[in-house]
Amino acid sequence: MSPEEQLVLRCVHSVITDVPMGEPPAVDWEQVFNLGEINRLIPILHSTLPTDSLPEEWVVRFERAARRRRMRAAVMIEEFQSIHAEFVLAGIQVIPIKGVALSQQIYPSPSMRYFDDIDLLVKADAGQEALAVLEKMGYEAHPNAPRPDWHHLTPYVHRIRGTMVEIHVDLIRRAGQGWGINEIWNRSRTGILGEVTTRLLSNEDALIFTALHARHNLFNRLSFLLDSVLLASILDPAGQSNASVTALAKDAGAICALEYTFKRAGGLFSIENLPEFECNTTKLWIANRIVSWNSLTPMNATLEHGPLPRVLELLLMDSPRSSMSMAARLAAPPRTFIAPESDDQRGTLRQYVNRFFQRTRQAFRQLGQLVWGKKAD
Repeated sequence: MSPEEQLVLRCVHSVITDVPMGEPPAVDWEQVFNLGEINRLIPILHSTLPTDSLPEEWVVRFERAARRRRMRAAVMIEEFQSIHAEFVLAGIQVIPIKGVALSQQIYPSPSMRYFDDIDLLVKADAGQEALAVLEKMGYEAHPNAPRPDWHHLTPYVHRIRGTMVEIHVDLIRRAGQGWGINEIWNRSRTGILGEVTTRLLSNEDALIFTALHARHNLFNRLSFLLDSVLLASILDPAGQSNASVTALAKDAGAICALEYTFKRAGGLFSIENLPEFECNTTKLWIANRIVSWNSLTPMNATLEHGPLPRVLELLLMDSPRSSMSMAARLAAPPRTFIAPESDDQRGTLRQYVNRFFQRTRQAFRQLGQLVWGKKAD
């Protein structure tokens, strides 16, 4: 890797180990800054790089970017606290997940972990009630948001503040997978998140969810790997949690996702003694072929949405059975996600067929862009 990429990885290593960075080498600071933006690591670079070793113009630029993230994080956390209070008054049980939770649980400062929306898990029968509470607070359905997914409702955005909230009724898409949501709720615990007393995922479930979410996004950002390493550091040091993670991960089909995450994180961040999982070596080979970390700008950085990333995700699942089950649901999702406004069976079938051909064409375009660097019909 280039000196700039090595420097970014040294900064991440410094956060994980709490070891001072030391003198940085001579680098192209424009490239370092760009790598930080791509991997959502600007606040980490700002907090670890010694300012007396940077050109003055770059000290100012890093500070401005980091200040924007601090302000954004403060706004989002304050909004989460208000929403949580309203949910409590309405009697809605809630678990904050993803960025809003991890930023306050495992990072030295909440602003070090990028998050641009507030993800909240509620019981399946409380989803519509939760949306009604958001509407009373000035939220409305995001005008450009996709239809509801299998595990979350339509994102809502505040009409004035612009903050976005995503209500989840599950952590993952259910397609023949274990790791039941009811058991996840039973294992959740009461904890403190900033100034809020709330339900939190167990550390084991949070780690599995992080690995599955990283797999869903084809591990395309360093922040996914960093989340997993920091979560592993708060597991039970006696090893009981590791055994519990293994049992739950087998149920969730997350063994390969966890093994790839920790092997890659250990190599990139120069971290030893990370958890190990017995994963099929062929699956690891496939993961290394799909996810290129020979540079810190992964080849799949543009594959965040659309059908091709979902096809590639199928190849990373633990078993052919789970892959085929998910493939069937992707090919024929619940009718409500195709034509929720229509009860006409013929119209619904027409929607299915149109969607299939549209998604197939889009997949070929994405494949052409991935292989040849341009769109292809």
